[in-house]
Amino acid sequence: INLAPDNLELLNLIFYVNYILVKEKNCEYNIKEALSAVSKIKSLDDTAFKYADELLDLENIAKNR
Repeated sequence: INLAPDNLELLNLIFYVNYILVKEKNCEYNIKEALSAVSKIKSLDDTAFKYADELLDLENIAKNR
């Protein structure tokens, strides 16, 4: 996230890559990174986040850990 602090497209991709890693490896670190990317995106532009369904899935994964 430090590499692209204001680039919404790259932040969305960072979220998605971390989401895929969580799905495949179920890693706590990637959950935190994905949620951090969402927070940053929404702080810059509340409508710019592109992966609402994946976010719901990620939140469910985090709750069930």
